[in-house]
Amino acid sequence: RRDDDMPVESIPGDGDIPDDTHQEPDSTEATTAIAEVVDTATVETREAQEKEDTTSIFEPKADDYSSKITVSVVTWNLAEMAPSEDEARFIRRFRKAHPDLPSEGSNGSDIVMIGGQETENTKPRRAEGSRSRELRRLMVKMLGRKYVPIAIHSLGGVQFGLFVRREILDEIEFCRVADVACGVGNVFHNKGAICAFLQMKARQPAAEVDGRPSSKRRKSVKMLFLTAHMAAHVKNVDAR
Repeated sequence: RRDDDMPVESIPGDGDIPDDTHQEPDSTEATTAIAEVVDTATVETREAQEKEDTTSIFEPKADDYSSKITVSVVTWNLAEMAPSEDEARFIRRFRKAHPDLPSEGSNGSDIVMIGGQETENTKPRRAEGSRSRELRRLMVKMLGRKYVPIAIHSLGGVQFGLFVRREILDEIEFCRVADVACGVGNVFHNKGAICAFLQMKARQPAAEVDGRPSSKRRKSVKMLFLTAHMAAHVKNVDAR
């Protein structure tokens, strides 16, 4: 509707009335909108990929457990007291399948290391004390025939036992034990450390060679197990 009071020159003609349905869009706004859509899609894709990568790392498939090595480690300060069979009974749990692994992929820990400290008092002695011998006896008894000791070593009150599951004994390639006394003058055995260097065949998922399943192993796994009893108290940080 035209208002008679409106100046004629300000009234657009019928042919000059703008039609919104045919208005050309602003190219800058369109480009910005497209860029936002692309950026959003890229971010979503990246997040999905990261989630997939994280899942593959922390949630391996059940078939992958055949290539894993399960290791259990115990450190036990006996405070110069002989352990009882009831106190050492917890060692038996290593013979069972790990609760976080599929039952078909685990038959108990593959390797068990038990380190003991202060198994004897600090007085000089020519022969090994009865408490150290008792700890070793309990190691062997609690693990049972299913495990074989490949390294048994003592250094004063420090005890070391390394066991492997009998079924994988043929996978062990090399084992060597060393110790170092860290007591007075680096001679006395009241302080010190024992370690074992272990090399075993690497476990790899089943592969195919010329279309046939192959269990050939190409690499070895090297591990170092250590138990130590060092100088106590804050003032001896540097000595430790």
